[in-house]
Amino acid sequence: MRSCILFLMMLLVSACGYQLKQAVPLSDAIKQSYLQLAIDSPLYRSLSVALGHQGVVLHESVTDAQSRIIIHEDKLEKRVQSIGVNNRVQEYGLDYSVIFSVYENETLLIDRQTLNISRDYSFDITQITGAQSEEKIIREQMYQDMAEMIIRRLADR
Repeated sequence: MRSCILFLMMLLVSACGYQLKQAVPLSDAIKQSYLQLAIDSPLYRSLSVALGHQGVVLHESVTDAQSRIIIHEDKLEKRVQSIGVNNRVQEYGLDYSVIFSVYENETLLIDRQTLNISRDYSFDITQITGAQSEEKIIREQMYQDMAEMIIRRLADR
């Protein structure tokens, strides 16, 4: 009975078109990269992990790497999205933008590209702890999404 249920579940999953996430094809030069971004930047961890999942080896020295991924600007801004009838903020928005370029040795592969992500979230002053946690989770998700967007741009090249 248990194996029958397992078989049916596997059949359903395969029939819906579900596939595991595959590594994107990156050039050999990109697979040996130097990431020019402050190590204390919130994007650094997400981007280095995402690159590692794609088989990219990040070198600590630019001389050891075949390519350089340069993050020129990494900016997250919080804005008031809406205000309620009681003159209190009901919704905030987060706008995240990154400007980056990529060099292979001294050859420019990708000129300055700008990527943007925006997210909105509700805010309730009576639930301040939960709202702060929600904002933190949204920020982390935005860093991960931005890392994936950068990798897709690297693959398009």
